Amino acid sequence: MDATDFQICREVIDALFNNYANKNYLFLEPVDLAYFPDYTSLVKRPMDLGTAKTNLHSGMYPTKESFFLDVGLCFENAAVFHKDKPENAWIIKFAKDMKKYLERERKRAEKKAIAAAMGVAVTPSGSSAGGIGGSGSGTGAISA
Repeated sequence: MDATDFQICREVIDALFNNYANKNYLFLEPVDLAYFPDYTSLVKRPMDLGTAKTNLHSGMYPTKESFFLDVGLCFENAAVFHKDKPENAWIIKFAKDMKKYLERERKRAEKKAIAAAMGVAVTPSGSSAGGIGGSGSGTGAISA
């Protein structure tokens, strides 16, 4: 994985850890098999955000796509495991929401990387902060 792709992945995992505390807490650590002993009989490849973050920083992902597949797997696994448990519908909702946040953060980080490559500064809101278009007029801006 090249430095730009690593930066994109790092920004996304950091955002998922730091910006979505009201929903991310279910996905930060591996599933506790003491509470869900049948988890691995339904979920063939467990994954959580903490493990994905560790794998990223350990150089375990050859491409950003392999990283994003693992992060998405966190949320897909939750939906698979809880699908037949009506009392856990809220967990499936959290997983779907986190999947949307993953896609949003990925688009934001990729646009930021493209802008950096073009020499355009992008503010956290996604608007131009100079570079092409001068003083943030929006011309040439890449927004999230």
